[in-house]
Amino acid sequence: MNKKENNSIDLRQQLTWRNSMQFPLQSKASRREILIGGLWLLLPIIGWLINMGHRVRVVHRLQKGETPWPAWENPTELFKHGLITFLGMIWYGWPGVSLLLLGYWYSSALMAYTGFILWLLAVVAIPGYMSHYCKRYDPQEIFNPLRALSRVHQGGLAYWKAWSIVLICLLLSFSGLLVLGIGFLFSSVWFWQTAAFSFATVFTQRFELDKKEAEKAYLEKPFKMVRNSGQSIRQELSKYQIQLDKNKRIPARQPDSKARVVHLTKHFQHEQTALLFVDEYGPFVHAVFFSDLNIYNPYDLHQKEQLIIGKLKQPLHFKTLLRFLIEADIIETFVHESSEMTIQITSTNIAEIRGSHTYFTNEKNIDYFSFKFVCNEHNEMLLTPL
Repeated sequence: MNKKENNSIDLRQQLTWRNSMQFPLQSKASRREILIGGLWLLLPIIGWLINMGHRVRVVHRLQKGETPWPAWENPTELFKHGLITFLGMIWYGWPGVSLLLLGYWYSSALMAYTGFILWLLAVVAIPGYMSHYCKRYDPQEIFNPLRALSRVHQGGLAYWKAWSIVLICLLLSFSGLLVLGIGFLFSSVWFWQTAAFSFATVFTQRFELDKKEAEKAYLEKPFKMVRNSGQSIRQELSKYQIQLDKNKRIPARQPDSKARVVHLTKHFQHEQTALLFVDEYGPFVHAVFFSDLNIYNPYDLHQKEQLIIGKLKQPLHFKTLLRFLIEADIIETFVHESSEMTIQITSTNIAEIRGSHTYFTNEKNIDYFSFKFVCNEHNEMLLTPL
């Protein structure tokens, strides 16, 4: 199986409206899959189950780091995956649906209301097993509603963001009815694929379901960084330099209308929201993403096993996070003149940094440094010796 192209939309990228909506439309191959899926829907029930199996296979390949399309080969296998996951939906939904019907039959509002709540919980829980089933095609991942609900809880705000995208896409899919009605066959396939991609992005990233492939990709991409005093946060925020040197800390706040983005870090954004701002009180990081952050340099590690920079409140792409901390001089790699370093990301949450710092006293001096940057399971950002 061919590996994915680097510029394709995949499960490692941010969950955004644009990525979700364009995922099924991003290439000729993906658009052809929608046409085939729409034609399968002309075969009642069986065609719908085969489409569900197709989505399972696409996510499975994405989690392995492979090109997801074409994915319509072996319809019998697709039908099997679709049937197994559909049985999970029935298993989750039958208590609520049964109570709803009994409530209607016996004119019991309480019974009907309880049934509706149980059915709603089932709908919420179903995405909690789909992405994990896609990983290894293991049916044991499916028939455990409490485990699925636990995963939904761990998905946090990203999970509910996925739902907001999915519901809008559902409404948009009905526009296919305007194309002689039959257009809905194809727009509904598009909708289900956006839903699969949205939820798979949340759970694949949260539970690192593509960890081996992600680590392999990281290992292939060491990169260099150069820092210098001529273009630095120290220069841009010189008004607050004494304050920063004294406190060695950058607070976390919510930006208001008086805050401006620090120019040299404006390209570090999450969903068009910047990370570092400055106002009349000084520089600060966005409280949605960070706790208060301590400022450290590699030489502070000489007498310590680790230094805690602060906490990450929302997931950020690891390479982006590390580059931001270095370019914002939260991880200080130079003082007077400049620094050069090579960064090797060795896993999805660990990087090794080796470099040198140039400074002048009566003569030119070069000091060498090396350290690890780690984002641990508690979302703490750490510096440790290398």
